[in-house]
Amino acid sequence: MHIVYNFSGRISQHEGLQSKAQVLRNLRNKMKALRTQRDWSQEALAERAYLHRTYIAGIESGARNPSLRSLIKITNAFRVPVAELRSDKRNEH
Repeated sequence: MHIVYNFSGRISQHEGLQSKAQVLRNLRNKMKALRTQRDWSQEALAERAYLHRTYIAGIESGARNPSLRSLIKITNAFRVPVAELRSDKRNEH
């Protein structure tokens, strides 16, 4: 359960929300899975996404948080929607 502050300043509790850390962990796990399924190196993904290899490595290691612009470049390289990178297989039906 997570506590969320809404615009009125009230505190509400929401079950099923993921923390920022969980979202980023799911994102980097999914990104690495998609990359390895395609038998791409980090460098190959970086070239396709027009990003630097060390940036891709930083995202996958958890050292960097990708911007929305970078996420769009990465999903375009994979040819998947942005939502695909944040999916958590445990929550899918």
